[in-house]
Amino acid sequence: MLYFSSILDKSVRNEEGRRIGRVGDMLTPQNETFPRITDISMRAGRKFYRIPWEKVKHVDHDGVIVKGKTGDFRELTGSQGNFFLKRDVLDKQIVDINGQRVVRVNDVQLNMVGRELRVAGVDIGTQGLLRRLGFLGIAKTFAELFNFKATSNIIPWDAVQTIGSDPTSPIRLSTTHRNISTLHPADLADILEDLSGTERRKLFETLDTETAAETLEHLEEEAQLTLFASLPDEKAADLLEEMSPDDAADLLQDLPDERAEALLSLMDAEDALEVKELLVYEEDTAGGIMSNEFLQAPPTRTVAETIEMIRNLSTGAELVYYIYITGEREKLLGVVSLRDLIVASPTDVLKDIMESVIVAVPTNADVKKIATITAKYDLFAVPVVDEKMIIKGIVTVDDVMDYLLED
Repeated sequence: MLYFSSILDKSVRNEEGRRIGRVGDMLTPQNETFPRITDISMRAGRKFYRIPWEKVKHVDHDGVIVKGKTGDFRELTGSQGNFFLKRDVLDKQIVDINGQRVVRVNDVQLNMVGRELRVAGVDIGTQGLLRRLGFLGIAKTFAELFNFKATSNIIPWDAVQTIGSDPTSPIRLSTTHRNISTLHPADLADILEDLSGTERRKLFETLDTETAAETLEHLEEEAQLTLFASLPDEKAADLLEEMSPDDAADLLQDLPDERAEALLSLMDAEDALEVKELLVYEEDTAGGIMSNEFLQAPPTRTVAETIEMIRNLSTGAELVYYIYITGEREKLLGVVSLRDLIVASPTDVLKDIMESVIVAVPTNADVKKIATITAKYDLFAVPVVDEKMIIKGIVTVDDVMDYLLED
C-alpha cells in the first residue's frame, strides 16, 4: 500500500539518479471502479509536465524514478478527460455510502496491482491528516507516551460519491451515483444537511422526482428553503405534487406568498386543492400538521369490500392502520382498525364491528395535547374533526414526534 500524500512533492529522478522535478499530482480516468494512475504531473520550476505511466520505472514513498529526461515529456495542459488526486480529491467532501454520512478526504490510498498503480480508497481518519501534515511520526511517539491512538479510517473507493464544488467536476462515478439513490430518504436528508449550499444542490439534482420529494419531507426547514430557492418553478411544482399534502403545505407556508401562489397554479388541480385545504390552519395546530389523505368507508360496506378498497387505495393514504367510518357529509361515526378488519368475517358490515366511542381532536388542538392523547390511548393516528364531527384529516404519531423532537 502507498499513500498519495507520502508521494506528493517528492523528487522525480531519472534512471541516472538526477532529480528533474517534483511530484505535483497524479491523473486517473473518470469512470473506473478502482481507477488506475495513467500519468504523473511533474513540477519543474514554474512548469508542469505530464509523465505517462509507461515512462514510470518505480514509485514509492521516497519518490518516483522515470525513464527519460525533462525534455522528453510534454507540458501538462488541462485534464483531458481525467481527474487529479490533489486538485479533485484531497480535502473534498464525499458521501460515504456505507456510513451514510459526509466526510472529508485526508489522504488517498493507492495499491500496486501488477504494474498498475490504482486508487484503492480514501483515508478520512486522523492518521491521514497527520500524514499529510508530516506529523505522523511525532503522533506515534505521543501515542506511546499518552496512550493515544491516531485512527486510520479507509473507505473503499467504490463506496464513495464525490461532491465537487464545480458543477462540471468530472469526479462523479456512475456506480456510486446509483448507490446514492438507494439510501433511505431520511439518510439522504442527513447527508444533504451536512453539505454546503452548492454541493447540496448538486447532489439533490441527481435524485429522481419521487426520491427527491421524499427526501425534502425529511429536511430541516432552512435546507428545504435553500433548495427550493434554486429550483425552477416547474420542477418545484412537480416535487410538491409528489410530497404528502401536509408536508407540501408546511413548505409553502414558509415561502413568499407570491411564489407559493405561482407554484400552486402549476400543480395538478386535485393535488393543489388538497394542499390549499391545509393552508388555512395555524402551523402548530392539529389542522396545521394533519394529513387529509386517509381511508374512510360508509357504515354499510362489508369487510370484504373494504379490504378490496384498501388494496386499491392504500398507496394514496398516509396511514393504512385505521379505516374511518363516515356518514353524510363525512361525519365521523366510528373507526375500525386493520386488525379488527382482518379477524372479522368477510360478510360482516363495518357498522357492526366499528368502535363508536371516538377519540378525536379539534382542528385547533395543540401538538402537546395530541401527543398526550396518542400516548394515553395507544393510537398510531388521531382523527381531526370540526365542531360538527366532520373529519378533516388525521395526525399520525410520526408527525407528533417530529414536533416534540424539535422542542
